[in-house]
Parts: sequence; structure tokens; C-alpha cells
Amino acid sequence: MKLSDIAKALNALLDNALPDTEITGVAGIENAAQGQLTFVSNPKYNAAARITKASAVIVSENFPAIDAGMLRSKNPYLAWAKAIELFYQPPRYAPESILRQSFTPRRSWASTHTSGPT
Repeated sequence: MKLSDIAKALNALLDNALPDTEITGVAGIENAAQGQLTFVSNPKYNAAARITKASAVIVSENFPAIDAGMLRSKNPYLAWAKAIELFYQPPRYAPESILRQSFTPRRSWASTHTSGPT
């Protein structure tokens, strides 16, 4: 997905990055790699944002400039949640369908041990 499309979906301002940069997924600030999007809001991680290998970082509007591309957002936490949704891949099968495929009902103890007229 192009970084410009992500910026539009997140209602964020694209800064210091090419709009056509291809983003393939999301990752934490310390584990992100080229082609991934990450997030920082806590000042404790500002140093990690400066050295991240991510192609872009979701940051607050007043976050200091870094070498990586930035998606500046009024609400970086919400933008991060939306970014995760953009890349989330639901399971191929719902857990309920797996249970239905493998579940064979057995006769209950109550159905075999009923007391009735003899």
C-alpha cells in the first residue's frame, strides 16, 4: 500500500517521505524494517524513532524531525490503531467453522440413562 494512501486513510500529514513509498505492514518501533510503518508517541522512544529502520513513523503533529518518513497525526494512538486495521489479515477460517468440522456430537450420559416405565 502506498504511503500516500495510508496518510489519507489515517487523516495524517505525510512529511519527509515519498508518497509512492510502498508499505507492506506494521511493526513495533524497535523491530520495524524497511517497508514497514511504526509508531511513537511516548517521548521515551524518541531516540528509537531516530534510528528506526521503518520506512515511516506515525508521530504527533509537533514531533521533532527524524530521518524516516513521518505521518503526522493529531491523535497518533488512533492513527496507529487504524494502521493496524489496514494491514490486519483475518484468519482464513473462523474458529467456529473449524469446531463444526471437527466436532462429532456424542450421545450424552443423560440420554442413555433415563428412568422411565419398565
